[in-house]
Amino acid sequence: MTIEILYQQLLAAMGPRHWLEDGVPPAETPWEILWGGILVQNTNWRNVDYALANLKTATGFDPERLLALSDETLTRLVKPAGFYTRKVPTLKSLAAWCGRYEFDLARMRALPAAQLRSELKAL
Repeated sequence: MTIEILYQQLLAAMGPRHWLEDGVPPAETPWEILWGGILVQNTNWRNVDYALANLKTATGFDPERLLALSDETLTRLVKPAGFYTRKVPTLKSLAAWCGRYEFDLARMRALPAAQLRSELKAL
């Protein structure tokens, strides 16, 4: 099955998802999407919303500001999303990895897919 076939099947089953088609994600920043992807593991989105709101207030979704937070503070902020003992180190690892690329998302996107996958899996 190709991605195009899968997309068409999902479109037929679920209807349009305008943020996919328009390229405008349902988030304020790409960092919110990245962090939300970590926080949503093993919980529901309502709890993630609380944690993301806390992170927005504390960091403005700036990964450098996230790295500057103590583990205790970050734990308090993401606690609504549960499993914070695993999510806090994951958030910090992702932010630190991004720092290797000067937090430049375009630079990260330009990495060869195999390299990007390998580096992210290593986190």
